[in-house]
Formats: sequence, C-alpha cells, structure tokens
Amino acid sequence: QRSLLMPTLSIPTLPTHTSDTARQICDYLDREGFKGEIDDDGDVVFRCEGLAYLLCLDSADPQWGRLVVPFVWEWDSAQERTEVMQAVDFVNRRSKLVKAYSVHNRVHLSIQLLLEPVSCWASILLRCVRALAEARTLMINAIRLPELVTLDLQKLAQTKADKHDTPPATTH
Repeated sequence: QRSLLMPTLSIPTLPTHTSDTARQICDYLDREGFKGEIDDDGDVVFRCEGLAYLLCLDSADPQWGRLVVPFVWEWDSAQERTEVMQAVDFVNRRSKLVKAYSVHNRVHLSIQLLLEPVSCWASILLRCVRALAEARTLMINAIRLPELVTLDLQKLAQTKADKHDTPPATTH
C-alpha cells in the first residue's frame, strides 16, 4: 500500500525502457516545477497542488501508463460504502477520462493511456492531472452532497425517457 506521504525513495535498477521513460517524465515534471521521483517499483511519484500522484509504468508494455490519485476516500460502514459507491458511479458517468474504483475500503482515481513516444506523455500529463483533481472534487462533492447524485440520476432517467418518447423522423 502507498500512503499519501511522499516517502524517501531510492532509484532501483529497473528494466532500461521503464527506467528511461520514468527519468524522462521526471525531467519533464522538474521543468514544470514539480519534483518527480521514481519509487521502488519504477513508478513516478509527484505532488501537485496538495495531491499525491503516481504514474505507473510497465516495462513489458512501454506504451501503457496509469496516472493515479490514491486514497481519495475511505469508508468504515456498509451505509457509507453505499454512499461512496454511488459517488463512484457519479464520477464515472460524469468524467471523460477518469475512472473511480475501489480496492478494499478505499477509492482511487485513475487515467489509463497508451502513448508513445514519451514526449506524448509530456504533452498531456498536466491535462490528466487537472482531470484527476476535478474528478476528486466531483467525488467529494457527491459524497458530501448526495442530492447531486440524485439530481444526476433523475436527469439521466429523463433523458432516457425522452429518447423513448421521441417519434421517429419521417422521410418524404
């Protein structure tokens, strides 16, 4: 398990591609004013506006990457789990890129992408960071204000009903 605190990280010997990719991404983050570090798994860890981010890389699939905001929310009861899962569904319906998911009793947010070369990551990384931060805000608002989820579901149901009530277009 990873914590939101940034531990002291050592750079291990990694497969060349992942290591090179991670270093290139860290260099990009440094140029943008963020301190990127490589963790023991070869993933890139950094902070932006108070949030911890983890960019997971895979040496077996060098085009793939997953940017994660871990531990967005944790629940302790069955009732809270129900509310949190409704908020997860809400985020997944409302977000273009971000997917919310749970592992054990914690919610995480992620974006998975296939990109090559690494310069493609640099061109979209900050947009992904913004999308994850917005999804986190959306998630927290949905938990704290459950009426947002209720209104969204009502709107979705109305849209679905409207589609079924619309008469087919006629051709002349």
